[in-house]
Amino acid sequence: METLVRALGRFVSRDIPRVLGGMSVVISFLLLFDLSIPYDASTPVILFAAGVAYVLGYLLEGILSMTPLINTSVVVQAPKLMQRLYRSWARRPFSVPTSFDSYAEYFRMYAEATPESTAAIERIITLKHIGTTMGANWLVCSLLLGIKCGLQYTHLYVALAVMALVASLALITLGWLQALQVNQALYNRYITRQDSK
Repeated sequence: METLVRALGRFVSRDIPRVLGGMSVVISFLLLFDLSIPYDASTPVILFAAGVAYVLGYLLEGILSMTPLINTSVVVQAPKLMQRLYRSWARRPFSVPTSFDSYAEYFRMYAEATPESTAAIERIITLKHIGTTMGANWLVCSLLLGIKCGLQYTHLYVALAVMALVASLALITLGWLQALQVNQALYNRYITRQDSK
């Protein structure tokens, strides 16, 4: 039962951002073409919309992860800029050597550790996932709203486009910083294990 609860919790925490991000893009698309947002939709329509939003959120995150802008992997080679931001954000330097095999430590952790001992790292991974998913989707929202500003300039659309852009860039940056934090935690775990031998 505990495994089922844990799997359900992981599904909710990692997949709800895809639904929310995809729904944000759908709403931005509706605004772009002056289509009305159905507020009194039936339950099947809402479930279908949530399914479409999930797929769209996943698709946009995956496509943008093929660019250098978004990193969906737990393991990263940290760009120098992100290492400097990490120092300010975490209040300590990023000290993971480039030769460290984070993938091996990541899989070893899940093979050997208990759910309680991996909870802290799983939380960081969840936060990283929220940053990359919502950041990718809101970046697309800012693009759609920017096009809307070009077609029909209003202060509301400008404000929405700017807010979506700023929020997406902040979330993408936080996603990178959380990825560095995961790598640092995995490296610290590796060092602790080596010292205990």
